[in-house]
Formats: sequence, C-alpha cells, structure tokens
Amino acid sequence: MRSIELAAVKPWYLWACALCILLASCGGGSGNGGSSPPPGSGTSSGSGGDTGSPGLTLLAGHVGGPGNVNGTGTAARFEGMAGVVLDAAGNVYVADKGDQTIRKVTPGGVVTTFAGVSGVAGATDGAIAKATFNQPMALAFDPSGNLIVVDAGNNTIRKISTQGVVTTLAGTAGTAGRTDDVGPAASFDFCRDTDLPPADPGIAVDKSGNAYVTDCETTIRRITPDGTVSTLVLNDEVTPNAPVLLINPGGLAMGPDDALYVSDGGFIRRVTLDGRVSVYGPGGRGAGIAVDANGTVYVAGGPFVTSTDATGHYQLIAAMPWGGSVDGPVAQAQFNRITGLALSPTGTIYLADAGNWSLRTLSNGVVSTLAGEALYNTAADGKGAQAGFGFPFGIAFGGDGALYVADSDAGAIRRVGLDGQVSTIAGAIGFVSAGPVDGTGAAASFAWPQALTAAPDGGLYVVDNLTGGIRHVSLSGSVTTLSYAYPYGGTPAGFDGIAVRPDGSLALTSQDLDFVMTMPGAGGAMTTLAGSGQSGGIDGNATTASFDVPTGIVADKSGNVYVSDEFGCTLRKVDTQGNVTTLAGSTGQCGFADGVGAQARFNSPRGMAIDAATGSLYIADTDNQVIRKVTQEGVVTTVVGRAGCQGFVTGALPGCISWPQAVAIDGHTLYFTTARGVAVARGVP
Repeated sequence: MRSIELAAVKPWYLWACALCILLASCGGGSGNGGSSPPPGSGTSSGSGGDTGSPGLTLLAGHVGGPGNVNGTGTAARFEGMAGVVLDAAGNVYVADKGDQTIRKVTPGGVVTTFAGVSGVAGATDGAIAKATFNQPMALAFDPSGNLIVVDAGNNTIRKISTQGVVTTLAGTAGTAGRTDDVGPAASFDFCRDTDLPPADPGIAVDKSGNAYVTDCETTIRRITPDGTVSTLVLNDEVTPNAPVLLINPGGLAMGPDDALYVSDGGFIRRVTLDGRVSVYGPGGRGAGIAVDANGTVYVAGGPFVTSTDATGHYQLIAAMPWGGSVDGPVAQAQFNRITGLALSPTGTIYLADAGNWSLRTLSNGVVSTLAGEALYNTAADGKGAQAGFGFPFGIAFGGDGALYVADSDAGAIRRVGLDGQVSTIAGAIGFVSAGPVDGTGAAASFAWPQALTAAPDGGLYVVDNLTGGIRHVSLSGSVTTLSYAYPYGGTPAGFDGIAVRPDGSLALTSQDLDFVMTMPGAGGAMTTLAGSGQSGGIDGNATTASFDVPTGIVADKSGNVYVSDEFGCTLRKVDTQGNVTTLAGSTGQCGFADGVGAQARFNSPRGMAIDAATGSLYIADTDNQVIRKVTQEGVVTTVVGRAGCQGFVTGALPGCISWPQAVAIDGHTLYFTTARGVAVARGVP
C-alpha cells in the first residue's frame, strides 16, 4: 500500500466536535498484549496472581452516578429523578423516570422500589410489583392516601391505591391530545415525543381528591376521582373575564388556602380552583414547588432554590450559580439540576437533585445527601476514595506490577498501586491538548488518551484518540510520539484500541474507519491488517471483511488479535493473515444472553484482556453493565455484574457494576475501569 507522512492535527472545530461526542457516549477500548508481558498487563501470566479475598471491591476513585440499585444512603442509586412527594410518615417517594419506577426513601435513607419494574417501560396496570410505567414524572397523594402519578411517557394519569394496585385514572397510553372527557376517552400531552425540550409536568391534589396537572402548553387540567377530565378556564382575578394564558407552567402545588400555586415564566401565579389567576410574586421557573403553612412558596429548578412569602418578598436560598454536589451550609452548598421539591411539616425541604442522582435535604440552613451519590468528576491523586479520575478508560499493568490508567477526561496517565494509591506520571490533570506535546511528567500533554497497553520494555503504549497520536510512555513519565506513515493520506481520525503482538508490532483499531491496522513497535509504515473500510459484520479475508466500530483489541501468543466490534455487538478474531471470523455474538443483534457463538448477545463491548494460559477473553460489556468471559470455543458467560443492575454492590460476585470500560487480568483477578474509578474482582472463574 502507498504510504504518506502523517499530516497536521485536526482543526480545532473537529477536535471540539470529537470531544463532545466522546464525553457523551463514545466507547474506550483497551487492548493489552505483548511479548513477555508483565503479570496482568492484559495477558495473564498464569502465575496465580492476586490472592486477596474473593469478591468485588473498589480499588480507587469513586462509583457514584446513575443506577437502579436499592440500598441505604450512598449505596443506593437513582437513574433519572423527577418529582418527589412526602407521605404522612415522612417517607419520600421519587419518580425515577429513567428507571421507569417509583422509589421509596425512608427517613433513614433506605431506598426500595415502591412500584414498577426496573428498566421496563410500559402501561400495564395491576399489582405494584408487576405494573409498568413510562417516564413517571410528577407525584401527589390524595386525601385517602392513594398516590397519583403523571405517567408522562404514556400521556396518562395513574393511581396507586393504598392496597398496592395500579390503575389508569385518565388518558390512554400512546394517545396524545387535549381532549376533555372521562377515563380513557380523555387525553393529555406531556410533550414526551417532541423535538423541543419537554416541560416537566406538575401535579397537586385538593381536599376533595381532585387532581390538577400542568401539561406542556398553557393549561391546567382537572381530574376528578372518577377520572373526569376538564380544563380550567383561567381569567385574571383583578380584571374579570380577561383570559389568562400561562407562559410555560412547571411545578404545581396546593396551598393552605386551597388555591393552586404554579411556577410560570419566572413568576409564581396563584390560581383559585374556579380559575381566577393572580401574580403571587417573583420566582424562578422550576418543576419543584411547595407551599408551607404560612403561605411561603418554595421553588427549585436547576441549581437554585428560592422562596417567596405572602408579602411578595423573594429570597434566593441556594444561590451557587454552577452545578456541583457540595453538602454543608446552604450558602456554600451546590446542586446540579433539581427536578422535584417536597416540604415536610417541620420545614425540611427534600430535593430531587437529578443532575447528581441524589436525594438532598435542606434543614436549618444545612444541605445533606439522604440517598444516592453524585458522579464525582474531579481528578486528584490520593489513596482509595481520596483519589479521583476524570474518565478512566484504558487499563494495563506496567513492568513494575502496578496498574496504569489512561484518564481521558483528565488528559493524563495515572499510576494505581495495588494498595489503591493513585499518582499522575504523565500529563497535566485537566488539560486535554489539541496538539499533544512530548516531555516528562506534567510537561507532556495528551489529546484524550483512551487505550493503553504494556510495551515490551516495561513501559506503555498509549493512543491519543483525538489526533491519531501513538505515544510511548516510560514508567518515569517520559512521553515520546511514534512517527508513522498512514496509508490513506491525511490524518487518521483517531485510534481506539492498541495491542502488542509477539513480534513487537502494534495492532490498532479505528472506529471511524472500521479498520484494524498494524505497524512496527518503533514506528514506521502503517498497514491495514483487516477491514474493507465499509461498516458491517462480514467475515472473510483481509480486504473483504468488515467491522462496525471496532474498539477493544488484544493479541494472543500466536499473533492473532481479537477485536470487540462495539456497534456490531460481536467479538471478532483476526488471524496473522488478516482473515476475520466471528467468535461470539451475531452482527447487529445487540442485547444480553450467555451462550455459544452466535447465540450469545453483547451490548457495546469495549476493552478486554486475555488469559495467556487458557486464551479466554474477558470483555467489558459496557451497556449491559457486566464483564463477560469468552473461551476459545466461543462459550460466553457473565462473570462480574448482573445485566440490568446499574450501581456498585461490593462483596460476593457477581455483584453489580456501572459502565465498565476496559479490563486487565492477573490470574483469577480482574481490574477494570468504571466511569470514575478502578474496581477489582477477585476469584473470577
């Protein structure tokens, strides 16, 4: 093939676009292999490896963020928080629209699933453990203790009785509209199927059991206990018969004066039950709103919490103007994106901080986290939980027996000792460069370092995903860029996985071009090992075979490489001549299933490691939230995590994990990166 010299780096706008895409969802594979690798560098030495107690633990960093795990306090996880409401016993109910469930949180922070089936969207009525919801968003109790739910994705109003039975009170699932009628003949539109940002609906219930909801337009709808739906006719209270249109109604609450209070376009409006509207006072728009016994209205939205009393006095209670997750005195506390607010009789404010996946409280001027844990995103050196990562992707063992991590978002290579001590050996934390610089330690810079693997000299090879750079990093932190000639002209769009073959050559994956490439370990001419350049999942020879976003890559001791085809949801084998076969999975058939060969299913497989003794592969099956084992015969089993369980549950395997990215192996111990940490699973079969 023809070769030309590597061209200049991507223009700034391409770099920015690539970074945005990567931050949102792009996968990080780490291929680890090589000639005489150190134990655990991605190719097991078969020496027995780590001998700690079996089970799943966190080695360093944090494992907060979204999930669906029940538990106590920070052990619990929420997927997509919306409205909240309190019952008479002080329990908090959270509409977890991302998990399609209603979660219950006791005053002690114990989180359980109250209604719905985790992760299953639907419109099935029945017992609370079997009923299904579709983006439940707003909650309110009626005088009899029934929980009324705005099931926004279904455009319906649901009722959960005190006997634990779910029924549809009004509307028909799948039908959007604004028809006033009775039960299924009525219709609602909560703007779940619009290209515009959907409004967060509000709900309140009066003393007679009538429910009131805001939709995504300008109206308030009334639903009687028998399911009769009508639209309130809104008129100005000061000027009789002057129609009022709400601008952009959000949260809705019932006041002690039996009037509705709605946050609307930067104001709080008071609406009597016969439709007379007045401006109560200023107030930021928010989905969370509540009124205390004195008529003070609390509104929460974004990172702010405000109050407006009966005299119209407006106060910014939580005023930090940027997102964060800091507890403590309210003047210094930070919220991220508040979507729900509830007020207890004692004055404690409960806040659904959806941007932090946490239920927070504000009491006596102090903010605390009752349940859930924020996604810690500050990269810092330290030991165990004192350390932090930006977004750790690739992981491999270095020649000194320690783990090394490509911390993509931090723009650095981090060393993780087996005691959990984290240090930065190369790159300046927080600086991702469009034009990476060679150097030592903090003088070097990277452009989204994604995958890394052990080099034969005990150092590391690292790929800079945004520039196509291939770097060598010594364990003392000296960074040099390999020079290579790219066979297709211009600049490569970036590489995603890297492995060392027994002859010292490098094998790389390119998601953008759907190629598997190879080049000498010291740099030089790069050639295509396999791939037609057309997206697909065709097996065949080097020029006819196709890939669909090849990501992770490892090499065996014979020089064959194995590639995780992320969008194809398969595991492919490429022999030394470039012939490609599918070892497990079926192209385009994403899902979850253990089995043999084409019977197995993956969902976004990314980084992986190979056991040199058996040839078995261990793959981060990212969107299934598990790690899979694949034998040379194509037998697929799940060894860490449970499909559908997102969070971090330590102890006996399989446990529960979130967003595994890449894997390193040492005997029967797996080390893997998650969204913000490094975890270890010991005693893996």
